[in-house]
Amino acid sequence: MVKGLEEYIKKYRIRKDKYGRLIFYKAVLNTRASIWAHLTPDAYLDNAEVRCRHFSGNRQLACGSGLHVGTLAFAKNFQGSSRLRIVIQVAVWPEDVVCVPRYALIPGWTYMTSKDSQQRLMSKYRAKIRVKKLRVIKEVTW
Repeated sequence: MVKGLEEYIKKYRIRKDKYGRLIFYKAVLNTRASIWAHLTPDAYLDNAEVRCRHFSGNRQLACGSGLHVGTLAFAKNFQGSSRLRIVIQVAVWPEDVVCVPRYALIPGWTYMTSKDSQQRLMSKYRAKIRVKKLRVIKEVTW
């Protein structure tokens, strides 16, 4: 298991499905295409398996290459007010998690340096991790 995953699961109360896959959430375009299409052009259709060939395991980076998934609060916040985006529920095998950024485990507000700029991040809304493969379950409404 990748460093920090067990703590992340406990902190954010990540649940598992009947197969043992971790249940996360992801914001995508309403066409079910990736928001970052130049990185992952796959369509996020129901029951589709999406893979990423290039991913970063660097825990110091808040953002890095890979498929970003996280808590529902993270996905809803990333989705923002745009009508062009939706939130999907996804399942991930624990061995397909490639990185749990350090800031995702720090309680409350924290500062992280990324590409020579500082961002103020609240861990509840920035609780994302990077994975190399996921399975789309369904679109989420709230």
